[in-house]
Amino acid sequence: MNLQDYAHEILIIGPDKVMVSDNEAVSSREARERYGIHPNIIFIRNDGWSLGAPASLEGIAFHTWADSWIGFMRKPETTARDISEWWEN
Repeated sequence: MNLQDYAHEILIIGPDKVMVSDNEAVSSREARERYGIHPNIIFIRNDGWSLGAPASLEGIAFHTWADSWIGFMRKPETTARDISEWWEN
């Protein structure tokens, strides 16, 4: 799958995990229902796995697999951008 295929899948089912603190990530559903967290950014790893985070945890989320991210999506974007663009922000 390519980056946009992963993005399409994420739009349907959400990211695999969402950061809720600097050392904890939970399912998208638990993040939303238990913590009231909706990710502002979703990082996409080279194997398709994804990690969302609120703005306050964006840097921590990025550094969890910094060498493996291939792309990211910022809400409310519906397409993914190459990870090299994240560095430009």
